[in-house]
Amino acid sequence: MKRILGIVILVFLIGTAGFSAETNKGKMIKELLSVTKLDDTASKLADELLSGLLKNNSNITEKQQMAFAEEMQNFLNYILTKQASLYDENYSEKEIKEILAFYKTPTGKKLVERTPVIQKKWLDDVSANYIPGMADRLEKILTN
Repeated sequence: MKRILGIVILVFLIGTAGFSAETNKGKMIKELLSVTKLDDTASKLADELLSGLLKNNSNITEKQQMAFAEEMQNFLNYILTKQASLYDENYSEKEIKEILAFYKTPTGKKLVERTPVIQKKWLDDVSANYIPGMADRLEKILTN
């Protein structure tokens, strides 16, 4: 399994090396993806998917594992390329530079660090305290 995870990481690193334009703006966008840890998050997601596949399917061949790793790489490339493209379309080079500068501040670093924790707490709370009664509330709306 470590071998397959290593292959996924290697393919990920190779694939992301050239996803962004070679312009100054493209380089800043690539750095922004790194500073905000989007590249790490995508890589962890791929690792979790691969681990889950291997854990739940002990009879998967090495060829199938490699095909799955390749599909994960395609997924990662798509996510990162799409995000870079959206930044490029929606922000000027000056704005990307300012956003990047913010994420390098202590507050920006804290935002990157704490956002996943906050989102998990939010999702856990909504799942436990709001969603369970939602179907009943919606049904009452429809029957009144």
